[in-house]
Amino acid sequence: SLVTALPATDVLCRQLSLPVTKDREIEAVRDFQVEPLLPFPIEEAVLDHQVIFKNKQGARLSVVVCRKERLQHHLQKIPFESARVSSIPSALAATVTGSGCEAILHLGEESATFVVAVEGMLLAMRSLAFEAGQQLLPVFALEVAQTVCAMQEHGHPLSCLSLCGEVGSDLPSILEETT
Repeated sequence: SLVTALPATDVLCRQLSLPVTKDREIEAVRDFQVEPLLPFPIEEAVLDHQVIFKNKQGARLSVVVCRKERLQHHLQKIPFESARVSSIPSALAATVTGSGCEAILHLGEESATFVVAVEGMLLAMRSLAFEAGQQLLPVFALEVAQTVCAMQEHGHPLSCLSLCGEVGSDLPSILEETT
């Protein structure tokens, strides 16, 4: 079967703590609990989630959200009816198989995507669309550094940073300056 991926600029990733642990209970309260974290009404959203962990106090979820209109637009471009849809951040996160917290920075011609994942689960993401030749990398590097710091503060220090895509020779120095 075919799997396609929504661009990172079309999705949001939010972490959500719930006071429930049963899958049925999680499904029942997820949308209501995530709605205040969205910049658009829940009726316009398509959601998916992964359970990061469960304990006696509840569950922690990683929720990936996109607007229904963006998903419909994406699907209209695909000539297959039975395509499954993921997102570029989720696909990048799925490559993380170790138990440590890892980050992946993918630089494309028109966008940059940064994901933080543990065991294939997307914990955080940042994305930035830009036009060719635009010098936004230092700004994006600052966002990446802020995300790394936030992850460390929440007990998820990075064990690895992977760079892929159109990685320029100045990227390591820019990242070093901001961290």
